This record gives sequence, structure tokens and C-alpha cells, in this order.
Amino acid sequence: MTTHPTTTGFKSVATVVFLWLLLVYALPLRSLHAGNSINLSVETIEMQLQQQDTLSPGAWTSHYAVNPLSMQTHAIPILTEEDFNPGSNVNVWNLILGRVPGLNISHYDGEPGGGTSARSNYTSSTREWPLIVIDGVPLIREFPDGMRNPLNFLSPDDIETVSYLRPTAASAVYGMRGSNGVLIISTRKPDKDAPVRFSYSGNVSLSSVTKTPEVLSTEAFTQLVNERYGDQSDVLSLMGSANTQWQDEIYRNAAGHNHHLAASGNLAKVPWRASLNYTDQAGVLNTDQLQRLGTQLSFHPSLLDDHLQVSLNLHASRLENRLAPQQAISNAIGFDPTQPVQDSDSPYGGYFAHTNSMEIPIPEAPANPLALLSQTNNTDQTTTLSAQTQINYRLRSLPGLSLHLLASQQQFNSDYNGLTPDNTAWAWAIGGQRTENQQEYHSGFMEAWARYQTGILSGGHSLDASMGVTSHNSRYEYSYFTTNLENSTAGVPFRVFEDFQGSSEAQFRSLFAHAGYNFNDRYLLFLNLRNDATSRLVDDNRSALYYGVSAAWQVHNEAFWSENSFFTALTPRLSYGTHSSEYPGFFLFDVNLKPERKATVNGGVDIAMLANRIILSADYHQTSHTDLAILIDVPSGTTTSTILANGGKAESSGWDIRLHALPVLTENLSWSITTHFQSTSNEIIELHRLSGDYQGTTFGSIHGGVGNTIFINSNGYPYSSFFVLQSIYNNEGYPQPNMYVDQNQDGMITHDDYIRYQTPYPEFTVGIASQLQWNNWNVVFSGRFQSGNYVYNNTSSFFGNYSRLYHPEGPYLGNVTPEALALNFDNPHFHSDYYVQDATFFRMDFISLGYRFSGLLQDALNLTLTATVQNAFVLTNYEGLDPGVPSGIDFARYPRPRTFVLGVKMDF
Repeated sequence: MTTHPTTTGFKSVATVVFLWLLLVYALPLRSLHAGNSINLSVETIEMQLQQQDTLSPGAWTSHYAVNPLSMQTHAIPILTEEDFNPGSNVNVWNLILGRVPGLNISHYDGEPGGGTSARSNYTSSTREWPLIVIDGVPLIREFPDGMRNPLNFLSPDDIETVSYLRPTAASAVYGMRGSNGVLIISTRKPDKDAPVRFSYSGNVSLSSVTKTPEVLSTEAFTQLVNERYGDQSDVLSLMGSANTQWQDEIYRNAAGHNHHLAASGNLAKVPWRASLNYTDQAGVLNTDQLQRLGTQLSFHPSLLDDHLQVSLNLHASRLENRLAPQQAISNAIGFDPTQPVQDSDSPYGGYFAHTNSMEIPIPEAPANPLALLSQTNNTDQTTTLSAQTQINYRLRSLPGLSLHLLASQQQFNSDYNGLTPDNTAWAWAIGGQRTENQQEYHSGFMEAWARYQTGILSGGHSLDASMGVTSHNSRYEYSYFTTNLENSTAGVPFRVFEDFQGSSEAQFRSLFAHAGYNFNDRYLLFLNLRNDATSRLVDDNRSALYYGVSAAWQVHNEAFWSENSFFTALTPRLSYGTHSSEYPGFFLFDVNLKPERKATVNGGVDIAMLANRIILSADYHQTSHTDLAILIDVPSGTTTSTILANGGKAESSGWDIRLHALPVLTENLSWSITTHFQSTSNEIIELHRLSGDYQGTTFGSIHGGVGNTIFINSNGYPYSSFFVLQSIYNNEGYPQPNMYVDQNQDGMITHDDYIRYQTPYPEFTVGIASQLQWNNWNVVFSGRFQSGNYVYNNTSSFFGNYSRLYHPEGPYLGNVTPEALALNFDNPHFHSDYYVQDATFFRMDFISLGYRFSGLLQDALNLTLTATVQNAFVLTNYEGLDPGVPSGIDFARYPRPRTFVLGVKMDF
């Protein structure tokens, strides 16, 4: 039995919220003394509490961010503008690619602003993505399809800092939603009492495809057809006389430009900032286009002698996407190269089409790749509106106590329009197609908390504690309407294919409390307790209690520590926490599904050497998973083959090491280098229903055949193990047709002979970034090395056999890859281990050269010019298009382009 639970009452939480808001407005004003804050940077791991007179005006915070002890006991670095990747960056993922320790970021493909995989090395399951928090407000996980990526609404130039909380740290505050860690994004804020300033940054870019799958040339294709079908004139007659390189036809050099203008200052002692941004980025796949226009406005007044601070942030953006049909990529790989692109006699828009003797398109034949791109017009316009306000109030009557309220409303409105004319070959038989889809996502967030700080008391003791509530409501409304076209050329009657609408709601509530204790800046202790409730689960399972404890010893503050020591700082850390996962709302699951439980032990150490010229941070974690939520098979005859259910145990572990060094530091020359290493391993200990001859749950659909999958989850193996047959190889290293190892030696090759072989997830990843500065010149590069990850080369298994050459059901001809000649497979061997290939790689993400002109126009203008190459090169032995395949299945992917960028930045 399955269910889709939606909303329910949270009366007890509502009561707490009401009492809390009453408390905020009822208490009188009195004086409040200084509290504690924290100063973090990627160059400094030694984190010391600092005294300040007020809360920082304009600082968007959460109850987590204002407690420094929580950050000190987990060693959380923050990336700033100096750490961001230069170049043409559509969203924040490009900005921090390869820069975040503990988070493996990679793009699914090369479309502008396309999908991104962000997988924590603490994550043991196939679920990805950390919780994303922007200016203290969690971003809802669902987003309109046409946006391509939920972070495309936000301009990277408006981002000030990015930090990543590992799950052990994230669960301290974000509970089940922080199971995969939390990516905290802070946008730029105005400075108090700063004069009016302006800034402009912009760039122009040119992107090009560096590699496409290799296919037979027209000459080789013609020769192969003649060799195999030379005695069948009906097959030979299917060949044309053209010489078309179809992949050259569908790709282009793509231009782009980005502009960002910002102004900030103080108006009547109210700090303000306003920005306007525009992005226009073409994709290398013909007709693909992304455009964004956005604006942001912030006000941060301080009242009542800085005891009351208000922050207001308004954001609006509009994304316009022309979505190129990516089916054209696979069509171009396999299309007959002897056929022309255009045919002046063709009634199908003037494009060549496979037709029968009556000049009617063959339904089974692939569409002309360029026609598919040119004749299809799929567009999406997504408008984003958001408003946030935060109130921080320091009570005069109770020194040390402050009250905080953070509220936000966000809305995505998406209008998708698709048009396929009735004179297209692939839609002629149905009379063309018109699609109008609307999607709306509403998110309302409120968080209220009280914070109490003692300051440093006699004896060196201090306490920093918070408690409060969180409420997050989301609503999804949708409508889908698809028809063919009236009075179509094929004379097909008008028909409505789909016409439906609906909505879904979800609520999330939390009660939390945490406290940090500091003794003399030497012994640090942080405790947290929270209760989460989500309406995505049924009543009996939707609420869960989580807790955590972390501690750190700042050895360098001990009396015995020598000031002249080789080691500048030494801080060992230890933490333990329980957490779980909140599940997305749009899939089927077991009626008794409850939150997956996780318990993580994390040990780490931070070491600074040679007056902070060398800084090392190392962490090791081990996580046990119970009530594991995993896809399981359900009996045939139901509406789905798998559902999500509890019933498993797993373990995961890994290292996360970061090293920052400053080898050279002189008056005119400096060189800094940062590298991080992360490793992870996981194993399923117990799987639901796994007994007897049940091998596990298979999943991961591949192209070719019906119902073919490539992954399995089984006891004693990692998540997403490839499930394949072990081929028998010849002396040249190629698998022999239809010859596999009989694993159980029963004389037959059956499902029992399949083996679990490798996984798509890397055993370890190494990131490296370098910055060399000589006077006003600056050279920066960043790259990644990844090892132990394997990819199923579905492009090879699909196109690398002779069955793709002649299609009698058309009839029509199709191209194959040169691998078909080497393997000599008459039919596909989809489950041969040959196609599970080592995808170890080193990728240079970018190389940038910059020059800074300072003091221009009598010190009124600073100007920086940069030249950047993004995706500069990849070193790998992987035989497919690109080794960076987060899903582990490589089929006709949108290629990642190499991009050349010229940029300018001005401050005045």
C-alpha cells in the first residue's frame, strides 16, 4: 500500500510560536552588553571568540550562524570572493566547483545552467544534494522543470560567501533536512556608515565542443553496409549520396555575456544596496539559450542605539530558456551519414526525413537531428519573487538576551510552452503538438529564537545558548495541457492528449535548543537537541528527536604552549550526532515509511604551522544507518515496480583532509596553494526482503531493450553496484560474443551468474587550487582528480553493434561506432562488464590570468581585467565522451564545452 500524505495540524508548535511572538513584542527595552561573534576565513582555521559592541548590521543569520562554538567544534571554512572560480558562471555551482571540502560537485552535462550533482562524502545512499540555505532561509527542494537548476535565479555576482556544513555539523541545527549537509549562501550586504559606492562586473565568452562520440565516416559506413548487405539490393537502395557529419550540424560555437551593476551606501543612516544583473548564454547545442534578468534590493537599518536591527531583502528575477530537444544528440550519433540535412522536395519543413513508398514518415525512424532542433520551439519563462526580513532585538532589561525573528516568502512561477508544427516528420501522424504547462511553487518560512550570552565571566567561563522554533510551508500548483494542432496537414482530428491540474502541500516544523560552553578559550563544548516534524510522512512517523554533542580543545591556548613553537595552533575535535532524511514529496512510498536514522562519529584536528603559513584540517567520520530508506521491488500488477520503504542497515566512513600553504610571501610576490582530499566508502549491511535467492533491488534504466537496468543494491556491497555478466575476452582484450563466465558452474548463463562490479562513486577525490600574485598580476587555477569511479558506457553498448546498422522495421539505415567493427557483435550485449569502464580523471576546471589597475582617476576607480579558460583540459583513459558522469550511466550526453572568457571589474 502506498500513500501521499500532505498537511496536518501542528497545534503544539503553533502554541509555542504564538507564545514566542508574544514574548518578542512584550518585553521592555533595557541596556545590553557586548556579546560574542566569530571571524572565519579559508586562510584561518584558528577561530577565536571576539568581543563586539552590537550585532553586525545587515548580517543575515540563522540561530546556527551566530553561535561560534558550534562552528569551532566542527571546523567550518568559508569561501569568499577571493576563493570563487572566475569566468562565465551561470550559478553558484560553477562558482565553487572543486572548491568545497567534503562536497563532490559535478555537472550532469554541458547545457547552460544545467543540472548539478552535489554529493557529500558523508552520504551513503544515492540521494544527493545538501540543503541549500540562502541568507538564513532554506530553499525548497522542488523547482520548475524549465529552470534547469534551482539556483539559476540567483546571480553569482550577488554572492558574498559560501560555506558547507558537513552532516554532523548540519544536523545540529537543520535536523533531517541537513542529512546530506547544508550549503549556506550569503548574499552581499551594505556596510554601515560606508559612502556611496558603485561596481560593475561583466564578461564575454565563447564556448565550443571539444569532443563528440566517434562514429563511422560516410566512406566507412558505406563500405560496411556493402560488406554486410551487398546481396540485398533493397537494403543498399536505402543509402543516399550525401556526406553529412550530423554531429557537426547540431553543435555550434556559443557566445555569451554577463553584466552586473551594483550600488551601495547609506540613506538617512540606513545602509542599502541595490543590484541589477543580466545574463545571456547560448548553449553549444543549436537553439539552446538561457537568459536571466534579475535585481536585488537590501535595507539594514539599526534603531534604538543599535539594540533593534532590521534587515529587509527583496529579490526578483526572470529566467527565459529556449530548451533544445536533447534527443537530437543521440539521433545525430546514429543517423545515416549518406542522407542530406535538407531536401528541397520535402514537405516536412524542407528537411530530409525517412519515409515509406507513399512519402509518409516512418514512425520508427529517428527524427532528422537538425530538424528536431530547428522545428521544435520549447520555451520556459520562470519568474522568481522573494522577500525576507530579519529582526534582531537586544533587550535592555536582560543583559545578554537577544530575540530574533527571520521570515521569508518565495515564489517560483513557471510558464512552459512547447510547439511542434504539424509539418514535422516525427509529429506529422499526430497532427503536431502544442503544450502549455504552468507550475507555481510557494514557500513560506519563519524562524524565531532567543539567544543568551553571558560574555566572559570570572574564571574564564562563558555560555552561549539558543532555543526557538522553525516553520516552513510549501505549496506546489500545476496544470498540464497538451493537444495536437487544428486543421493539421495530415488531416488528423483535433485531440486533447492531456488536461489536468492539481496541487500538493507540505509542512515542516521544528523545536530546537543548543548551547555552547567555553572555558578560557581552551575547552569548547557544544550541545544540541531538536525535534523535527514533516507532513510528508504519516502521523505516527512524521516526528523525530535528534541530538548531538561536539567538543574541541584549543591546545595552543594552554599555559605550557610555547609562543615560538613550530606549531602555531593545535585543536583536536570530536563530535557525535544523530540525524535522518526528509524525503521529497513526489514519489510512491510505503505507508509505514519513517525517517531514516543515522548516527555519526566524527574526529578531527586543526593544525597551523609556521605562523599560519601552513594550515591542516583533517576529519574522519563513521556513520551507521538504520531504518534505511531504499527502493524495493513490489509485486507485479501494481502501478509501479518499486517503492521507497524502510528495512535496512548500512555503514559508511571517510576522510576529509584540507591543506592550505603559503610557500612564498614577499612584498611583491605571493603564492598560495590549497588542496583537499576526501574519500568515502559504504556498505549495505542488511537489506529489506533480502533472503533466500533474492539478490537485491535492481534499478538504473539504460537505453536499449525493455526494462534493462544496470545497478543493484545487495547485502555486503556498496550502494549502486553495477550488476553485470563477466565476459570472456580474446587476446586483443575484447569480449567475445555471447561468451560469459559461468559463475555457479551449472552449465548455463542465467541471472545467477551476474556479478556486482564497481560503483559510480569515487573512492577518493583531490582538489587543488593555486593563486600566484606578482605586483598587479594574478594567475589562478583550480583542478580536480577523481579515482575509483566507474561509468557504464551506454553510448558504446547501444551504438557499438551491427543491429543498429539496418532496421528492417522501417526500413532505414543507421550509423554505428567504430567499436562495432572491433567487437563484431551482431546484437547488443548490454550487461557485459566490458561497458563498465574506469572513469578516473584529472580535470583542470579553469586557468585565469588577471591584471589590476588601482588608483585610477585620482584613486576613484579600481579596474581589473581577466582572461579565463574554463574546462581547460581533461586527462583520462575513459573511452566515452567525458568521465564526469554523476549518474554512472553515460548515454548521448550534452557535451561540456571549453569556454574562453574575457572579464572586467570596476569599483568606483
